[in-house]
Amino acid sequence: MQPGAGRQMVCTVRGTCGTVMGVRGVKVVGNVVMRRGTRVLVACAVGLMLAWAPMAGVRAQSPSLGDSGEASTFVPAERLADPAGRADELAVQRRELEAVSAQAAAGLERAQAQLALANWILAVPTACAATRSLLGLELPSDAKTLADAGQEAQRLIEQVREAMEVAKSESDAVSAGPDGEEAATARRRLETALENLEPLAALFATAAEADEDGGRAMWSRAARGLAVLREAADAELASCAMLWQAYAWLEAGRQDRARALLPRPLRQPDTTAYGFMSRLLGCRMLGDEGQYTAASALAIRVRAACAGWFQHESAMQIGARQRLAALLQISLGQQWLRQLRESDQPARVAQLEKILGDVRGSLFAESSLQIHRLSHTVPLMVQPPALKPRVESLIPRREPVTPPATAPTSEPADVPAPADEPAATSVPANGT
Repeated sequence: MQPGAGRQMVCTVRGTCGTVMGVRGVKVVGNVVMRRGTRVLVACAVGLMLAWAPMAGVRAQSPSLGDSGEASTFVPAERLADPAGRADELAVQRRELEAVSAQAAAGLERAQAQLALANWILAVPTACAATRSLLGLELPSDAKTLADAGQEAQRLIEQVREAMEVAKSESDAVSAGPDGEEAATARRRLETALENLEPLAALFATAAEADEDGGRAMWSRAARGLAVLREAADAELASCAMLWQAYAWLEAGRQDRARALLPRPLRQPDTTAYGFMSRLLGCRMLGDEGQYTAASALAIRVRAACAGWFQHESAMQIGARQRLAALLQISLGQQWLRQLRESDQPARVAQLEKILGDVRGSLFAESSLQIHRLSHTVPLMVQPPALKPRVESLIPRREPVTPPATAPTSEPADVPAPADEPAATSVPANGT
């Protein structure tokens, strides 16, 4: 959260809770609302929740879901579980890409096929686990999912390097003429794509290698490795790098570095697939610091802002985004409840339980309602080479990804389509 966000929060709470903020004992330290009088801040955040719990465009209900039993059985991470049938779809897509790689000729064509597979492994099968991890809603298998993807992508990247060495020797033999120039251009594009994917693969592989003692140092190295990508000319790649660099700094215990990277949670996101998630990551970061009052209030306001931020989307897509923000709000509220119980404040516990129950009833009464997820954990920068008609017909063509026509849907996209030219579509970072 940027400087001044804390002051913005004070103004917002004052407007919602009347004269409560005039009570002594509330102050802003840096850019975070700090507690000097717990009673005042709890009352303010509860006021925010009461004011904004029924969201515009969502049918409000008043079910009896405020009891502690219901609160303990509602698990936000489970609501973000992978959709039914997703594993089978991913298996089909992977087999198609592996078939492309097997059919590709040695050299540049095979390098492109393998790099496209590595890109897909990082981007698509990990999307649901990545969404949960960013919000602190991990399932037990999520760390392994991300780590396995990172390690497999690293192995493929090494194979790509070897294939490109073969391609370089072949192109040197026919360097004169248009064929040689075309091969050299294609090789440079693949080299750029490889350089863009390598630090992202290293980031996710860190989840497997980091232990309790040396983990923070490894996450710090992974975060620093994304610095160049954060300045990329391609907006999608730069936004992705900023999001994951902030996440890595959080894992490294450097909240100050993460906070310096993330935009203000209430600033309208850019049109990339990663802008909205960066706002939610900022809310989650406050919760990690124990600032449940400020974190819950920000999550509520982000949820309320979705309709204005994403006017070009359908009501279903906006509702999916609101439900994702609400899951984060409920998770923060559950952590806040534990804190209140430990401090022996039964009246406030009951009030907060009722508010969270109303949110659950308003937004999650039907389990079939969509919840927004990342469409791709990282951008799809590399397309597979041209395929034989039999295999090509199995893979639907993908629309151009830049500039995006709309914000991402709540379900992951299909495998990238074959390119007409044997080259990657990666965009180099500034200065490369």
